Amino acid sequence: MIYTKCDIKILKTMTKVKSVTITQGKGNSKKELLKNLWYVEYWDNNKRIRISQGLNRIKDYDSRLKGFLELKEFVINQIALDGVESVKRSLENLKLSKAELPQKSVTKDNNSSIRLTFDTNADGTLSTNINKVEVPVMTVKMDFNKHPKLKDNTINKVAYDFIEYHINKGSRKKTIQSYTSKLDNLRKQFNNKLLSDVTPIEIENYLNKEFNDNKWSNKTFNNARLIIYGLFEFAYKKRIIKENIVKFVSTKSVGKSTRNKVFTQEEFSLIFKEVDKQPMLSMHVQMLFYTCIRPIEMMRLKVKDINWNKREIYVSGSISKNKKDGVVSIANDGFYNLLKEYYYNAPAEAYLFCNDTVLWGFQSYSTNVAYKRFIKILEGLGMDNKGFTLYSVKHYSNVIKFKSGWSLGEIMKMNRHSSIEQTEIYLRDLTDHIEIGQNSIPSII
Repeated sequence: MIYTKCDIKILKTMTKVKSVTITQGKGNSKKELLKNLWYVEYWDNNKRIRISQGLNRIKDYDSRLKGFLELKEFVINQIALDGVESVKRSLENLKLSKAELPQKSVTKDNNSSIRLTFDTNADGTLSTNINKVEVPVMTVKMDFNKHPKLKDNTINKVAYDFIEYHINKGSRKKTIQSYTSKLDNLRKQFNNKLLSDVTPIEIENYLNKEFNDNKWSNKTFNNARLIIYGLFEFAYKKRIIKENIVKFVSTKSVGKSTRNKVFTQEEFSLIFKEVDKQPMLSMHVQMLFYTCIRPIEMMRLKVKDINWNKREIYVSGSISKNKKDGVVSIANDGFYNLLKEYYYNAPAEAYLFCNDTVLWGFQSYSTNVAYKRFIKILEGLGMDNKGFTLYSVKHYSNVIKFKSGWSLGEIMKMNRHSSIEQTEIYLRDLTDHIEIGQNSIPSII
């Protein structure tokens, strides 16, 4: 996964001390992002400060990211220990000099300071020892020797480690953005308080205050609670705390969502009649209906991912939501023949959704293209206020499968869910569209 912004800019509130973030510019690949200038960004009295400390000279993505994460951690720790005003003074003590250390050498530091040494291998490539944070182009020494690091069991430090854990794990961009946003506010509230000293009522009071101040919905409250629960669970697994106290924090009741509702058969017939007038959108909707491949995954599929002999579509972990490789059967003959009509003789490296004529090409549409066209059709039919979205096609497909006698295991496999339980939860909100029928109930004895 390409993590385009390690920490999302959280600049909605103009407080004295704002978030410390890493900005990477725009780009859809590591190669594109490396062309941009990156910065660690923080705020001092409503003035934005951006620093890079020479790290943009690094030409390897992972090592540049590692270096900026270390620099960001230093700024966070400095603000927590001595306030935002002290960051500039401490940065002035950083020694950045090519001549200070000989090339092709790695300096080890055994004292309490944080020292990053950047270097190049003989062939000009990056050293693979990430723990030493060795990066190419020039030798740079950064001495953060004025203050010790934060204690490992404070909310401030554990929250930082938790975000870094999800970055290294390859969690989704939206997941990391959401976690960063919620935990940044938590850090401001509790700062260097030890996790072991935090009580359930303190967490509940904090969440209720955020709920009232920010006019959260009940669902947003529960999502924020779940993120904090994940933070404490992370600390529990690291044996920093003996118990996850967030389990004692109450949730708020949430009604059924009004989004992603399921069509009736009559509604879907009207919608698809309009959809079928647009070849690209028709293929997109049919693939969603017959394979349940997610819209964003479809836009990243290539012709080579279709196995014509086995009648399967391979979904690589590099493009899937759960980061796992998966295979989806092409079970409908009509859809299989439609795929062959457009893609059988297409280049293997071509993407499936690129234009409105032959469909395939080498510059894929964004997911929003199909989504916006679908919503426009709903508006034209007067169905835009019923909670329907493009995902409703997938939900409708699964209702049809369930009513046709598909087992939970079969639906789980088609949707590439991780467990039967996940499929049961998914189907739970769709049961309004499944009629019980007139079957009799057996006698109790």
